[in-house]
Amino acid sequence: MAAEDMDAATHEEEAGGLSEAPSSSTPSKDRSGEDAPPTVPTPAKAEPVKRLMITKMQLENFKSYAGKVEIGPFHKCFSAVVGPNGSGKSNVIDALLFVFGKRASKLRLKKVSELVHRSAAFPNLDMATVSVFFQEIIDIEGGEDTAEGDNEGNYTVVANSEFSLRGDKVNRVKLVEKEKAHLEGPRAEALEYLRKEKEVYMKTNILYQLWIQEASKNRALCETKRDELQAKYKAELARMEKNREELQAVEAVFQRVKSEHDEVAKELDETKAVYADFEKQDVKLREELKYAKGQQKELNSAQKKELKKQKNIEQKVQENEELVPQLEQEVEKLQAKLKKQEQVLEGILEGHKEETTKLRSTMESIQHDMEPFQTEMNGLRSEIDTTETEIQLVEEPMTNAKKSLEANACGIIEAEAGLRGLKEDQGEKRAKLVKMKDRIVAAQQELDEFKSKEGTVAEKYREVRTKAEEASGAVQSHATRNRMLRELLDASRPGKPLENAGLFGRLGDLGAIDGKYDVAISTACGALNNLVVATTSGAQACVAYLRKHNLGRTTFLILEQLGYLKSKYAQPFRGVNAPSGQPAPRLFDLVKVNDEKFLPAFYYALRDTLVAKDLDEASTIAYQGRQCKYRVVTLDGQLVEMSGAMSGGGKRARSGGMSSSIAAGGLSESEIQALQQEASALRDELQSIRDEKSSLEKELAQLTRTIERYENELPKIELDLGAMKTRLEDLMNNKSLLEKQTTLSDAAKKQVAKLKKTKTAKEAEYKSTKTKVDGMAGKLAKLKEQILDVGGAKLRKEQDVAKKITKQIEEKTKQMTKIRVDFKSSQKNSEKNEQALKKIEEDLVEAKKKIEDTREQITAMEEKALEVLQKCEAIEKQVTAKEKELRKDEAKYHKLKKEYDSMASAEVDLANSLEDCEKMLEENAKKETYWTSKLTSLHAAYITEQEQNAGVFEDEADMPARKRQKKSRRKTATRAGEDVDMEDEEHKEGEEEGEKDGNEEEGNDAEDSGEEDDNLDVTMEKLPLLDALALSRYSKEEMKYEISVLEQQRDELKANVNMGALAEYKEKEQEYKS
Repeated sequence: MAAEDMDAATHEEEAGGLSEAPSSSTPSKDRSGEDAPPTVPTPAKAEPVKRLMITKMQLENFKSYAGKVEIGPFHKCFSAVVGPNGSGKSNVIDALLFVFGKRASKLRLKKVSELVHRSAAFPNLDMATVSVFFQEIIDIEGGEDTAEGDNEGNYTVVANSEFSLRGDKVNRVKLVEKEKAHLEGPRAEALEYLRKEKEVYMKTNILYQLWIQEASKNRALCETKRDELQAKYKAELARMEKNREELQAVEAVFQRVKSEHDEVAKELDETKAVYADFEKQDVKLREELKYAKGQQKELNSAQKKELKKQKNIEQKVQENEELVPQLEQEVEKLQAKLKKQEQVLEGILEGHKEETTKLRSTMESIQHDMEPFQTEMNGLRSEIDTTETEIQLVEEPMTNAKKSLEANACGIIEAEAGLRGLKEDQGEKRAKLVKMKDRIVAAQQELDEFKSKEGTVAEKYREVRTKAEEASGAVQSHATRNRMLRELLDASRPGKPLENAGLFGRLGDLGAIDGKYDVAISTACGALNNLVVATTSGAQACVAYLRKHNLGRTTFLILEQLGYLKSKYAQPFRGVNAPSGQPAPRLFDLVKVNDEKFLPAFYYALRDTLVAKDLDEASTIAYQGRQCKYRVVTLDGQLVEMSGAMSGGGKRARSGGMSSSIAAGGLSESEIQALQQEASALRDELQSIRDEKSSLEKELAQLTRTIERYENELPKIELDLGAMKTRLEDLMNNKSLLEKQTTLSDAAKKQVAKLKKTKTAKEAEYKSTKTKVDGMAGKLAKLKEQILDVGGAKLRKEQDVAKKITKQIEEKTKQMTKIRVDFKSSQKNSEKNEQALKKIEEDLVEAKKKIEDTREQITAMEEKALEVLQKCEAIEKQVTAKEKELRKDEAKYHKLKKEYDSMASAEVDLANSLEDCEKMLEENAKKETYWTSKLTSLHAAYITEQEQNAGVFEDEADMPARKRQKKSRRKTATRAGEDVDMEDEEHKEGEEEGEKDGNEEEGNDAEDSGEEDDNLDVTMEKLPLLDALALSRYSKEEMKYEISVLEQQRDELKANVNMGALAEYKEKEQEYKS
């Protein structure tokens, strides 16, 4: 597993990233029209100096490393620590920082004790050790010495010959020799260039085979891992299936219990609704009972009044009956007393008889004359009083009716006022209720509009704020990251050091995306700040420039190494539908570029990441079935990885990684300030909208509560209105009866008229008689005064006593008359009271019956309500039992569901691992195919190169792209499809060159003989295919380094080389030989 992860990580580094260190290099393109890669600047020559290098590290119980672990050996030029997340790469760097004395805060720690390893296997370690090993080395120009004998080809041995030349021929030979000698230098440079080119082909051939070998090994490891994962996956599926069956069984029970619980809960709601109806009926009946009791109370009060009145009448009659005899006795006594007093007066008057005789005689005559009139007047007075009493008795029902009518009118006024008030209250509340309901509808519409407006303004504010932050962030980053980018871009201009580096700029600046996806792409694409470069050599040049000018560190995306991704993103993407039914967009498809050559870099950074509105939709899209199939990012920056892990949801979402348009330059400060002002205005508008929305929500809540209160109060008002209407109807009915009673009947009217007429006549007669009596009384009074004057004080005194007794007799007589009148009135009132009591008793019986009926209805209703309540309580017990059972089954269900989800998560992880393995397998197969095709192209280009440069070397005079080898050696040479050790091949070349030189020294010239040696076999020279053992002697990093050095040397030669010198030299040599 570790080997696979290392290979995967290495592949990713080779495919897409270069981190401030020499990276892989490709050979020069063939001469079929492809461009050669940019050159690497030639390092300045300096004296060899000693320097320290780290050879290895030993970590013991340090952080994630348990026990003693050795890391190394490290290369003298470049070393990289690669591995998956969590494998301990950062801890290696922390170990170096720890040794070099950095504080705990620099090591991502709070205290130094956290450096000691802690795990279940090693829980009680108390120390950690880090050892770093150094050695001194001396850098030698051109790298380390090698044993390949590369310098043998730089020398040419020419055999000594003697010629006998004469005349012009001698001169011509000398001229040719001179020209030939002049071409020796250019020819040597051209030959050196071709040898470097050949070495580049050889090294590149080995490098490509190393890539192929690595891809083949990774593919084999992936196949093994895939088989293991498939076995684990099948076992996990079987385990899940068993758990799923158990979960389905529990879920069925759970759903059954839930269904039963829902049915019982529904029945409980229905029963509560019935009970609520009973409560309403109870309120109505109790209001009716209250009204009936009120009527009964009023009737009882009226009955008490009538009974009290009857009792008072009876008591008064009784008192009068008892009082009349007493008055009669008192009158008799007073009359006797008066008689005695008169005798006293007579006695006094007897003393003055002579003086008063005449007066007395006159007075007696007047008294005698007045007595009939007095008697008549008293009788008339009695008749008048009796007639007045009779009139009152006849009119008393009318008078009482008028008084009752007045009281009734007051009651009607009060009832009408109460009814009017209730109606006004009811109408007002109903009107308010309608208005409030209309207002609720309008407020809800306003709230919906504000919510919609809030979403629109919030979206607009988010876009403007994002643009402002993006622009501001871009301005702020110019001082840091953009300094590096600016320096690199300035250096890549024509005439600058990186002119041919092929640097395009930051990945995020090479494309654009709609503003609403800014947060999504800034979150999902971590490579937006990486720099894009065309070739590996260009990346190496940029890294060298960064090192030289100490500009910092960055990562490069190399387009030529991402070419294999074109086939992937060019294929039609099978869309995935969101829960809304619309296809979920792929983030890669939303990116707009000016040049399609940048698409591989964007696809490398984004792959098939999809976009969703929110996390719920993202989860639905990501999980197709039981496993996470897609990587999905939401618009607010929450990310669902292929592993099922979720990230995001922090206080501030990442944004500003990519602009919404591909602009040539950044915004000015005034434009940024305008964006910020617009964002501020939109923020204020959004806050105002939210305040309005909050106010509307509070208003809606208040309206809802008021409506609920009014809806509860209106039925009560309705009942009060009914009761008030009933009372008013009773008062109106009573008014009609009373109005009838306020008018006398015709007989009563005639009787009253007759009595009034009689009374008037009697009063006239009484008045006439009274006038006579008053005249006589006046005369008597004068006579009495005269007699009193005669009698003196004594007589006056006794006369006053007699007057007083007379007055008392008159009062007693009047009282007796009044009692007689009251007696008659009491008799009639008693009859009326008896009738009123009878009516009240009837009304009381009716009211009592109504109360009893209402109580019976209440009792019956309460019995039914009690049954409903008992049923409700029984159902509540059932609901409680079902809830308990439901919670029990639900706990069991959730437990199994949690286990199933855990298994599903494990299954998803296995499926993702299997899918990753399949992808890795596919990628390695494609890489193997890719590098194989590159190797085939390299071999073809090499043969073409050899054919184009046929016969330019001294040992290939007449053999185009051929090589002389002994037949005995040919047995171990290369056949089609076989591998040969490169070092053995080079050794053979050296031996053959030595043998050929020896033959030349001995004078065995192949051209003079005209035919080839029988022991030599002419074959087409090919690049060797090495076996695994031979390839194990090489490393990719060494090959990359050597190729970069050879390419640099070759390119330096290419700048001044004259390839035509080879042909010219060959012509001069042929001319010389001829």
